[in-house]
Amino acid sequence: MKNMFSSSKSRASKAFAQPSAEQQRNGRAVPATPHQLQQWFTAIDRDNNGRLDVWELQRALALGNLHFSLQLVAHLIRLYDTNNRGSVQLQEFMKLHSFLTMVQGTFMRFDVDRSGDLDKGEVKQALDAAGFKLEPPAFEAMFTAYDPDRSNTLSMPEYIGMTLFLSSATSAFQAFDVKQAGVITMDYSQFIYAASNCL
Repeated sequence: MKNMFSSSKSRASKAFAQPSAEQQRNGRAVPATPHQLQQWFTAIDRDNNGRLDVWELQRALALGNLHFSLQLVAHLIRLYDTNNRGSVQLQEFMKLHSFLTMVQGTFMRFDVDRSGDLDKGEVKQALDAAGFKLEPPAFEAMFTAYDPDRSNTLSMPEYIGMTLFLSSATSAFQAFDVKQAGVITMDYSQFIYAASNCL
């Protein structure tokens, strides 16, 4: 039983492993194969119920050195949980994993000095490339919110958290921008509803 658990933990640790030194030098993350994703999903699914809950996913992310709060992991799940059960099944996990791989790839592409962090200029370039065109005041507010230690840099987990927020905020805005005018009007309750879907 101990060997089986160790093997399962080893496979789970690979699901969100930090990119290798070679991948970092090349500035790209390599997508996983469907077979690998199936194996990782099974290893992470500790209660074998065919779904990953917030605790199971948080543990797997931590094994890959992505230390996220339960709130942020729940936010990540909510982005892909199509039936609002608070967990993800295999196909949803595949999309979630693809999102994280894409964000990691963007992070590495703009980490030009290979420091493992993005400075403010690199973050701005990365967000622009990802399609998040922010005016300077909005960018400064976002950067400060995700730089809690005031280091003027963002780590990989911090950058992923920022990108996750912006993805959700964009979806919430588009839901109210029915005329695609780039401007919306909402009452207080609508604002709270939209904001709660971004956290």
